[in-house]
Amino acid sequence: ERTEGSPTIAASDDRVVVAWVTPAAIMASSSTDLVTWTSPAVVGTREQIGGPIPSADWTGDTFAIVWVDAPKTNETTGGMDGVGALRVATSDGVGAWKVSTINSTTAIVSIAGSKIVWRDDRGISGSRTDSIRIADLEGKNEQTLTSGYDPAIAIDGDAVAIGYHVGSAAHLLTSIDGKTLDDETLDTSGKFVAPL
Repeated sequence: ERTEGSPTIAASDDRVVVAWVTPAAIMASSSTDLVTWTSPAVVGTREQIGGPIPSADWTGDTFAIVWVDAPKTNETTGGMDGVGALRVATSDGVGAWKVSTINSTTAIVSIAGSKIVWRDDRGISGSRTDSIRIADLEGKNEQTLTSGYDPAIAIDGDAVAIGYHVGSAAHLLTSIDGKTLDDETLDTSGKFVAPL
């Protein structure tokens, strides 16, 4: 349909889930053979039209889809990064989806494994700068990592990579043990960083 889009995909050993948006909802469908798909299910409603696309991953025992329930336009800056609630939907890909909210001042969100990173908006949260934050699926063990914008995360075992930018400088936070983070400036002319 013309009004649906922004698909994202997550896979386990024997099941694949695709999530996408409509003007009113986040939708999902699953498959075990990439040919036959379940009927699209409403994962969560969107209280605002527009906003960032969902991000999805397999967390080890469940699928998770995260998104920001926000308008496309940031009311403070006019940018295309509206601020709203960070929604998390989880399911085994067969049963019903359970939806929760773990933050109310999120602009951009990304998930890898059971970790969520997001940009917390300074204009809404009252902090001095926008910050990159990380937490688990329940919003527990939240940490503020650094000042910055538009994070994306990749995880492989204990290794973690988080791309983000400050102004036009592209950065990569990396850790081999999941605890100590090293910050590297990739270049000063780039912006968005999506580690794989």
